[in-house]
Amino acid sequence: MRWTVVTERQIGFDRLESLQQDLVQRVRAEPNRAYLLISEPTPTFTKGRFASNEECLWTEERRLHEGVAIHPVSRGGKWTYHGPGQILFYPLVNLQSLGYSRRAVYRFVTELREAIAAPLLKRGLDVTLGARPFGLYFRGKKLASFGVAVERGIVSHGVALYWNNQSRFFEGIHPCGVPGQSVTSLEESGWSLSWDDTAREVAESIEKSLNH
Repeated sequence: MRWTVVTERQIGFDRLESLQQDLVQRVRAEPNRAYLLISEPTPTFTKGRFASNEECLWTEERRLHEGVAIHPVSRGGKWTYHGPGQILFYPLVNLQSLGYSRRAVYRFVTELREAIAAPLLKRGLDVTLGARPFGLYFRGKKLASFGVAVERGIVSHGVALYWNNQSRFFEGIHPCGVPGQSVTSLEESGWSLSWDDTAREVAESIEKSLNH
C-alpha cells in the first residue's frame, strides 16, 4: 500500500472537510492509494450524526466570544471539540486494499488505536485503551478521541490526539455524550516532543501498523 501524508495546520473545518473529500475521491479512483491527512484545525465544536443540541452547553454568545465555530460532520458519534494544540490523523483508505473486509470497521478502529498508542508506550507514557467511551486514556482522562465514517468501503475521519491542554473548551460540550468527561494532553503528561515530531512518529506507526 502506498501512503501519502498530507499535513495542514491552522485549517478551518470547511477547508478540512473539502480536502478530506477530495482525497476520498482519489482513493475511490485508485483503491491502492492511501492518504494520511494530518491537521491542526481552528477552534470548532463538531457535531456527529448522533449528537443532540442539548449536549452543547455554551450559549451562542459564549461560543462566539471564545471564537469557536460549530460544524456538522459525517462521522458517527456525538459532540467533540477540535482546535489548536490537537493533532488530527485521518487515514483515508479503502478497507479491502488494507486486507480488511468492508464490514471490519471495529477491527480497523481498534488497530488504529493500537497504532496511535505504540509510539507513546515506547517512550514510556502509560496510556490505556478505553472502551466506554472508546478512546486512548492517561490516568483515567481521555488523551485521544476516535470517530470514523465508512462509505462504500472507504474510511474517512479518524483520531484527535490532544497535544496540549484542551480542557477549557471541552467544558462547552458533553464530549462524546458523556457529562463531565475529563480530558488530558501529552503536554500535561510530561511529553517532550514537539507537535511536528509527535505527528511524524505517530504517522509512521499508523502506516506500519495498518499495512497488513
